[in-house]
Amino acid sequence: MDSIRENRTKEDILEEIRLERSEDIRNEKCFVIVEGSDDVLFAKKIFCENVICMESFAGKTGLQEILEEDEQESDDIIGIRDRDYVNERDLSQRIFLYDHCCLELMLLADRCISTSFHQIYYKGKSTCELFLINAMRQLSAYSILRKKNETEELGINFRNVRFGDLVDFASERLNDEELFLRAKEQERYVRCKQEADAVDDQALWNITNGHDICTFLGRLSKSGKANMNEDRVRNVLLVSYRKEDFVKTQLYQDVLSYQRQKHLRFLEE
Repeated sequence: MDSIRENRTKEDILEEIRLERSEDIRNEKCFVIVEGSDDVLFAKKIFCENVICMESFAGKTGLQEILEEDEQESDDIIGIRDRDYVNERDLSQRIFLYDHCCLELMLLADRCISTSFHQIYYKGKSTCELFLINAMRQLSAYSILRKKNETEELGINFRNVRFGDLVDFASERLNDEELFLRAKEQERYVRCKQEADAVDDQALWNITNGHDICTFLGRLSKSGKANMNEDRVRNVLLVSYRKEDFVKTQLYQDVLSYQRQKHLRFLEE
């Protein structure tokens, strides 16, 4: 996170929106608020040239605050965030969710994107049909812990927990018990593991965290001769993704329906 982002406030972003509007003689500009810098890169690829894409000052919490603070609840400002484990009924109608759990899972759910990644970067032994499911299955107990943290408000800080070294390349397995120990949540391991074992493959798409899937895949992948980290995996997915891919998503349909209803222009039709 850079210093400019760290010093930005809600008032700074709202003032920037006011300035953009004051210069919008034709009243054509629309605004998309997203969680982070990677979301900005994605949004700039997908949305029309009249759309100003802006990073929230504090992730999904800041995104929510910006829309709530918008005095006129303007239709031309929307937010897009990770689905994570949120109750959709608690969200404003101007907040839209990525397909599946997060941006990264929405990108990987596209068959062309995941196949290309498997063919070019992935160096493990799993087939194209199984490498993502295996990755999500290995992460599933930790994904359950993340879900509990949000739904039960446990207050666990995952930010500094690293686990790349816990992924064994040969077996493509994660030492998730050690991972729980690093997160200082070892007492929750058995219960989370049991709950994870009951989750079917399709449901894994709705609980797997984007940082985690990119970290796991990075340990099994290479770019040229170099190992890949979380950021490199995500960048590859973002660069590969096209507008033609996006039109196949539920998010596209949701924003398209909204813009038609409000007579605005966020997306090309």
